[in-house]
Amino acid sequence: MCFCLRSKGSNELARSRDIDRALRQDEKRKSREVKLLLLGAGESGKSTILKQMKLIYSQGFSKHERLEWKNIIFGNIIQSFRTISEAMTEMGLQYDKPDHEKYMAHILVEPEISLHESLPRDYMEPIKALWKDSGVRAAIAKGNEYALHDNLAYFLQDIDRIWAEGYVPSDQDLLRSRLRTTGITETEFDLGQLTYRMFDVGGQRSERKKWIHCFENVTCLMFLVAISGYDQCLVEDKAGNQMNEALMLWESIINSFWFKKSAMILFLNKIDLFKEKLAHNPITKHGFTDYQGAPDDWNAASKYFLEKFRNQSRNPDKEIYCHLTNATDTNLLKITMGSVQDLIIQRNLKTLILDADMDKNIETREPPAEKELLGPNPKQSTSSPISTMMAMILGPLLLAASVLALLAAGAAPKDDGFFYGRSPPVYPSPAMTGGEWTEAYELARSLVAQMTLMEKVKLTGGVKLGTGCSGSVMPVARLGFPGMCFSDAGNGLRATDFVNAYPSGIHVGASWNKGLARRRASAMAAEFRRKGVNVLLGPVVGPVGRVVGGGRNWEAFSVDPYLSGVLVAETVEGIQGEGVQASVKHYVANEQEDYRSPETGREAISSNVDDRTMHELYLWAFQDAVKAGCANIMCSYQRINNSYGCANSKTLNGLLKTELGFQHAGVATALAGLDLAMPSGAEFWGEHLLEAVRNGLMTTWFQFRQNDSFPNPGFGMPEKLLGPHTPVEGRDDSSRQILLDGALEGHVLVKNTKETLPLKRPRMLSVFGYSAKSADDWGPSTDENLNNAYAYGVIPLDPEGRLASLFSWVERPATARRGTLIGGGGSGAVTPAVFTAPFEALKVRAARDDTALMYDLVSERPGVDPASDACLVLANAWAAEGYDRPALYDNYTDGLIRAVADGCARTVVVLHNAGVRIVDGFIHHENVTAVIMAHLPGRDSGEALVSLLYGDANPSGKLPYTVARAESDYGPVVGPDQPRGDYSRFPQSDFTEGTMLDYRGFDRDGKQPRFEFGFGLSYTTFALSDLTIRTEKEAHDGPLPTGTVTAGGPSDLWDVMATVEATVTNTGSVTGAEVVQLYLGFPGDDSPVRQLRGFDKVRLRPGERRTVRFGLTRRDLSRWDVVVQGWRLADGGFGVFVGNSSRVFGLSGRLEL
Repeated sequence: MCFCLRSKGSNELARSRDIDRALRQDEKRKSREVKLLLLGAGESGKSTILKQMKLIYSQGFSKHERLEWKNIIFGNIIQSFRTISEAMTEMGLQYDKPDHEKYMAHILVEPEISLHESLPRDYMEPIKALWKDSGVRAAIAKGNEYALHDNLAYFLQDIDRIWAEGYVPSDQDLLRSRLRTTGITETEFDLGQLTYRMFDVGGQRSERKKWIHCFENVTCLMFLVAISGYDQCLVEDKAGNQMNEALMLWESIINSFWFKKSAMILFLNKIDLFKEKLAHNPITKHGFTDYQGAPDDWNAASKYFLEKFRNQSRNPDKEIYCHLTNATDTNLLKITMGSVQDLIIQRNLKTLILDADMDKNIETREPPAEKELLGPNPKQSTSSPISTMMAMILGPLLLAASVLALLAAGAAPKDDGFFYGRSPPVYPSPAMTGGEWTEAYELARSLVAQMTLMEKVKLTGGVKLGTGCSGSVMPVARLGFPGMCFSDAGNGLRATDFVNAYPSGIHVGASWNKGLARRRASAMAAEFRRKGVNVLLGPVVGPVGRVVGGGRNWEAFSVDPYLSGVLVAETVEGIQGEGVQASVKHYVANEQEDYRSPETGREAISSNVDDRTMHELYLWAFQDAVKAGCANIMCSYQRINNSYGCANSKTLNGLLKTELGFQHAGVATALAGLDLAMPSGAEFWGEHLLEAVRNGLMTTWFQFRQNDSFPNPGFGMPEKLLGPHTPVEGRDDSSRQILLDGALEGHVLVKNTKETLPLKRPRMLSVFGYSAKSADDWGPSTDENLNNAYAYGVIPLDPEGRLASLFSWVERPATARRGTLIGGGGSGAVTPAVFTAPFEALKVRAARDDTALMYDLVSERPGVDPASDACLVLANAWAAEGYDRPALYDNYTDGLIRAVADGCARTVVVLHNAGVRIVDGFIHHENVTAVIMAHLPGRDSGEALVSLLYGDANPSGKLPYTVARAESDYGPVVGPDQPRGDYSRFPQSDFTEGTMLDYRGFDRDGKQPRFEFGFGLSYTTFALSDLTIRTEKEAHDGPLPTGTVTAGGPSDLWDVMATVEATVTNTGSVTGAEVVQLYLGFPGDDSPVRQLRGFDKVRLRPGERRTVRFGLTRRDLSRWDVVVQGWRLADGGFGVFVGNSSRVFGLSGRLEL
């Protein structure tokens, strides 16, 4: 028994020792293992690298393996000819001989070939003939346009060898051949004392989330880029560019959480092909216009691309090692891999030194042991004594340096974690019930229930479906869902033909006309519908206009939230009355173009807004849009309180969907409250978005009855206007008067002395200025820059100025010197079929009146005929998406105006301004007798202006902003905030002015503006009288709303609490329209002196009078209470002011609740 017990114990002990030994061996094996992850965009040469590793460091390819590649080589050749054949058909290229077309048809039938068979002999001569065919060669010359692989020439130059009996592919043949990889391929090889395991991950980028975490912090990540692909399109997207695709993929990898500790090695591959093509195909022809080197200098060009990739890293301390390679050159790759091996050893050494030092006290630490310094096998290292000594010397220095760096940084943020909690998290996204759209919601629920998982996911992200839509939603044909088309913008349908250009947002704001805003929106939406556009990406109420020189202020209505709120509600109802969905943007606090998006080494700017300011100013107009039933809210690029706007759960879930009761589709990100990711996003968010389909997208489709008689999505939106397409007329005669009225009413007359205007059939009229004529070019073009001009509106800029939206180094234009402005630049621009410029309309009027018309539209100091009855100077102030304005005036234009005024007693200045324009550079000149802020009138710009100049129409516009005497009067918000100091990587924009923007700030500070908010002159005069103020007895007068939350917030927030009435009379001699404006002064010292709370535009004949009535809602009379998180009625009496601007009041009184 004892013997048996000892035997059993000995066996258990032996097994234990075997297990321990196996574990130690496994640990030792792993310690010798280096994991390399090989990544790169398509056609970068990853598979070639793997084959090289097998050739160099393994046993190479056996004869059997080589023979297996023969079929692949043959398939590569046939596939290339198949691609060429399709390209020739698309390009209309002809074969030299009819037989050659038959040859092509013959070889495109690809037979199966066994390992020991030769390639089919009946293919050889046809391939040789086709290789010499001029049509085929012409198609090959354009191979970069349709992703023709670059190995065809290699194989066909040696076709006799490849087609010979007994052909066995050579090493170079294998390296040149192409086999698309999917999934994960592993190659293992030994290099020195280390075992390298190289993983190649193929397949679509959309699959990356499934595997990326599996390679967390691999030893080394090797990223390949085909540098020769700078002129190549993508296989899956001919409109894409291989180099740009590689840059986007690299940016996501270099900044990935999963590879924070991995060494990054960048290979710019195919350098041989790059050198060959650069001499005759410069990189600047393919969108890389910021390259400054010689066109044929491959060394300078490759350095340019290296820097472009380095700059994608948001971490300036991230080590990136770069190599120029040719994956098919075995010797070059051996040298490169040797340097990679050295790099990995050095990097491990540095890491181990730091790890050892950080674990010990600086004063008491012992010299680190040799094994701690050199890694898993120090005895085999030839540098161990030196490394040990260097570690002892450098270890404390490295540690001290790191400590000093931390001390120097102070509280500076290193990553986004620093800001967590600044924008409070609000999860989960509230459940949607359909609200007022219950019927549509149930229809959506029923349809979505029939969809497959993949169909649901595809609905939540945009796709390109071969139309000119800004974005599209994938159809589900089997269920009768045709998909959806989304397109810009809030001022007219862009980037297509046969549509109108409507007055821009700022022009509508200057009209102060509610009914006109609705009619404009309705007419515009009808054009979207006729063209098959389901969702109109507009109107704009963000930016509000905090940054006075904001690049996109012209797209919005006004800096005042009340004026914007009223006009956006009218616009939403007008658009959606035509069965088109409105997408109100950009939500929220999106106040500057500079730094709005993340770039290399820097996050997007953060709009830091306090709770009260958010509600009373930036959220206000969005609340009106939701109340009006808007179908869609589009989020903004920038961060809000340091959380990105499209991923900000506080603004999306907390404010929009909970407080405002928004039930419909939001364009945002998944967990924070996303319903739709446009223009593309399904592949990133997947199953998080399934409920979003029902919550937003499908519900709106049913609600607007786009399932019934709506045109096919995008059928009138050709992808290529210069290509064959069926013209679809978007316009309708019913919109003509709306276009003209809209253009007329947004002009604001701010000065008129010496009875200059209206003109009275002048004998001679002189016209000056660059903004009088039409733009130099208009229409789609084969030239990329000119075609961009068409896609982004009538842009009268010089070629360099057109690049300012794309490249920060291009000087930003303050004016558009090559013609008049009818709209601003960017995605909100307009693309009309026809429009009238001022000079064209003036010529027609002059011919009718037999007026002598003199003009000089180019000189800075033109000569002026002293016989001129009046002189017109037409100039502009340019603004565009992508950058903020360089200034609010320009010296060239001011000098031109003064030069004309020096020689002309009656000088009329017309400024087509895409935002605030300072006028103090010329306004005091005694001969500048009339000034018109003409804004951005759209199609009928010239006709409207001439009607106003000659008195056929009476100016009735009012300024939707304040014009200061100097830029400095606006304070810090005159221009965009900049990255600075410790926060240069995470730029901050602190909205410390609160609600005191524009006239509110001027009133608080007692500043005198040049022209106040709401100001505008007329050819007639008006008087105000008979002010009455009364409270509504039926209204609940508790301090807080108690109604249920519906669209827009608590239902009783919209109850009318008081009514103000006044009478307006036309006391002049001509018919005109006056905007009667109501301002309230809230009790207490923490509110603006006065705030707009009502307006009405009234058209009156001479002597006519009319009573206007303003209903003041609970919200109008409330402040946002940050403690109770609700709208609280102000406690005390309100000052009531009725006038025709924010500073001129004919009537005043007091309201006591």
